[in-house]
Amino acid sequence: YNENSFWYYTDNQYRSFVPEIQARFQSSRLVTYFPTEWHSQNDISYVVANLIAMKEGAERCGGPLLV
Repeated sequence: YNENSFWYYTDNQYRSFVPEIQARFQSSRLVTYFPTEWHSQNDISYVVANLIAMKEGAERCGGPLLV
């Protein structure tokens, strides 16, 4: 995965390309990193995606909401 992979869940502009996706999420934290120097040297990155499920009728958290 990379950070862009999560756009389909968090941004309506990209959700339209995959209409089967019903889930809606707000991105809280989206980071790509290399856990060790070895990972960096071998270009093996990790992605952390902290997402907040957006459910009908629930109070929403602050920050940009793109869905």
